[in-house]
Amino acid sequence: MPSFSVVNNLPGIVAQQQAGVNQTGLQRTLYRLSSGLRINSGRDDAAGLAIADGLRAQVRSLQQSIRNANDGVGYLQIADSALGEVTNLLNRAAQLLSQAASDPNAGGETAIEAELAQLYQEIDRVGGATNFNGATIFAAGDLNIFVGDTTNVAAATAQISITTSALSTAELALTAGVTGTGSSIAVDIDNTGATSAAAMLTEVATAIDTVAAKRWNLGAKMNRLDNAVSIMQAQLQNLTAAESQIRDADMAEEVANLTRFQILSQVGLAAMAQANAVPQGVLALLQ
Repeated sequence: MPSFSVVNNLPGIVAQQQAGVNQTGLQRTLYRLSSGLRINSGRDDAAGLAIADGLRAQVRSLQQSIRNANDGVGYLQIADSALGEVTNLLNRAAQLLSQAASDPNAGGETAIEAELAQLYQEIDRVGGATNFNGATIFAAGDLNIFVGDTTNVAAATAQISITTSALSTAELALTAGVTGTGSSIAVDIDNTGATSAAAMLTEVATAIDTVAAKRWNLGAKMNRLDNAVSIMQAQLQNLTAAESQIRDADMAEEVANLTRFQILSQVGLAAMAQANAVPQGVLALLQ
């Protein structure tokens, strides 16, 4: 049977506890509204936070991988432009050697040799001087572009390898009548045997085909990197949406919660006032 007590005000304790719950809910709602996030700390949703953080790591990795791929495209564009200039140099060399192979032009052979030497020297210079952010482009070995995320970092699918290989007159097998390397290259056409203009022209024609093969290979790699960027952008969009579903606050829901908790807090304060007034009724028994 209920009794009057002034030592323990049970209705007041219950009202106070419920007011604390309402105040905590109001505070959490205000955090979510001010930050725009449903999860502001681990206690908001421990499992959801773990999943969202994993997705965010994937998103950040993919963002960097997209930049990596675009850097790779820039790298290949520089390489392709350099090879295009080398093709122009080889075309001019072919023109000069065609001129030298004609006997009536023998009188201009010295000038042809001098210009050929300059052309070959420029090929060597382009091969050694072309670089991207300080890295020599035409060098032996593969260049690996990372296009993965945190889920496949160790997999072969996380990298795209690019091979540009060395570029020089020696690498292009331009050896007939050629002595020296780099800026010391000299050309001697004697129109006999392996050092004839015709033999040298054959080498230049082969070199033109070699450079063309390098260019189409680089073009294929550029297209692959462009496709990789498109795929990663789609992945990035979907992963961002998935993280948003977990981490972001539903603003309409939180506004409704704000109104609810504000009303409950006000009602709770009124309930505590009423509960605290109940023990005062005992004084009537002393009158």
